[in-house]
Amino acid sequence: MIELAALAPYGDLSLFAAYGGLGLVVGFVAGLLGVGGGLIIVPVLIMLLHTHGQAVGMEPQLALGTSLATILFTSLSSVRAHHAAGLSNGLWYGASRLASCSARWRGQPWQRGCRPRC
Repeated sequence: MIELAALAPYGDLSLFAAYGGLGLVVGFVAGLLGVGGGLIIVPVLIMLLHTHGQAVGMEPQLALGTSLATILFTSLSSVRAHHAAGLSNGLWYGASRLASCSARWRGQPWQRGCRPRC
């Protein structure tokens, strides 16, 4: 049997409860208001990481990476469900893929020419 303390990072159950509670609240509010969960979870996750002293100096990157990882798995699940229901359109997928790749190809030289302003 798995002990609950083994599931918590660094053995601290308060962190485990805080992040779990954050997920529940963000999911509820995002569903209630119809906004993306990242709009709510990224700032709150940055604050939680900073408060608990985790990922010092990397809080925004970790919060955004966590949000993007969630989006990846949610999108893959959605694509799979739509394909299984016969609701996907291969022509639309191909056209959007072509537009995305060409925009990336055209934007790379411009991005390389940008200089950071410090």
